[in-house]
Amino acid sequence: MRAQSPGAVLEGRGTATAALGGISNGQATQFGIPLSLSSGVRFADGETEGTFESGGEFTSVGKRFGFRSSVRIATQLGTTNGGYAGVRGGPVLMLQAPRNGKAAPSITLEALAAVGTGGDIEGSGLFGACLSLDLDAYSDFKLKIPSGRPFRCEDGSTWRAHAQLGRRRSPTLGRQLCSVEREQLGLSYLEDGLDEHASVPAFERLALELAAHGAPRSLIARARAAADDELRHARTCFALATAYLGRDVAVPSLRQPQVRQARALAEIAHECLVDGCIGEAAAAQVVLERARSARAPSERHALARIASEEHGHAQLAADIVAWMQAG
Repeated sequence: MRAQSPGAVLEGRGTATAALGGISNGQATQFGIPLSLSSGVRFADGETEGTFESGGEFTSVGKRFGFRSSVRIATQLGTTNGGYAGVRGGPVLMLQAPRNGKAAPSITLEALAAVGTGGDIEGSGLFGACLSLDLDAYSDFKLKIPSGRPFRCEDGSTWRAHAQLGRRRSPTLGRQLCSVEREQLGLSYLEDGLDEHASVPAFERLALELAAHGAPRSLIARARAAADDELRHARTCFALATAYLGRDVAVPSLRQPQVRQARALAEIAHECLVDGCIGEAAAAQVVLERARSARAPSERHALARIASEEHGHAQLAADIVAWMQAG
């Protein structure tokens, strides 16, 4: 229902939204462009009218509650001509917890405030409220920022092992969380563990290639030490995944890097810039933020150590690039 000169309007609305977003750490967010059509009856004179509107819409939802806000433009299609530009916003109640790739019904209470831009509502304010039943679907879309050092194959693809989940048992972390949020955290740690697991042969190959190019022994030793760090990181992440999921994690053996001929220094330098200076630094920041929000002291300590060592790997990449430039 909305009110504008010369009278209030009771309307029915249909809105479809094309959105981009997903679920991360139990929080569902998406940005979309709504396509709306509505028709209604004026209380004052009984005339019918229609409205088309579009704009931008942002939705952020936690376990069940969230907020939806949007900027709208509109035009009258019925007997009352004109248009308006305005904002909408209000709380969202999810009738079931949002999950990746699953549509969940929700109730939204929106308030509207706008100004007229032409026709019968020129110069007039416009306001209203709307209670709607929506069907929200959040994907597993993730904006992929390089995180860590992957193992890159000769064809340019990246290698990563596949984990097997074992028998179920009682989780030892996150018992105060709902099952959906606990599962999301556990699967997130599982993904992190697989990434760290793949970084082990990547650093082992880097050490071999540095030796083939006559790099300083200190850089070679640091690359080998980084491989040991990544193996420890992988085991830590798998242990955290087990603690949250209540499932044993079985990971295949590590891939053994075979270096028939060392890559050109320019290719190694590019990899160090992308996977090291950017990827490892990004990974360090992500893990540090997770450490700050971790509930268990043991989890915070383990993540803080991983963040510190990932920062050291980024510095190693920068030092390798500096050595190449100096040579």
